[in-house]
Amino acid sequence: MMKVNESVRMPEEKADPKELSVLAYANGFTLWHYRSPHAWDVVISPGYFDPAAVMLRAGDKIEMGWIGKDGHHHMALVVREVDLERVEKKVWTAYAEGC
Repeated sequence: MMKVNESVRMPEEKADPKELSVLAYANGFTLWHYRSPHAWDVVISPGYFDPAAVMLRAGDKIEMGWIGKDGHHHMALVVREVDLERVEKKVWTAYAEGC
């Protein structure tokens, strides 16, 4: 596992909220699944999930999968903060596996 740097460039690509699916929900916590056409370095960039900001809450977890040049990959993201006024996730903590 690796902790990903927060000072990554702003992504040119953004998440598609229609690809964000609820896997489980309890007591204000949501476990999401997201299948991305983008590589992990784009996904962990600040602002990637801005289009879905109204759906996300601090503490939510996103299980994400994508197919890269070298096969299938999986990553778990934890939403640390959502600022709806700026519609920007200020800080993401990402733990990646298989990158």
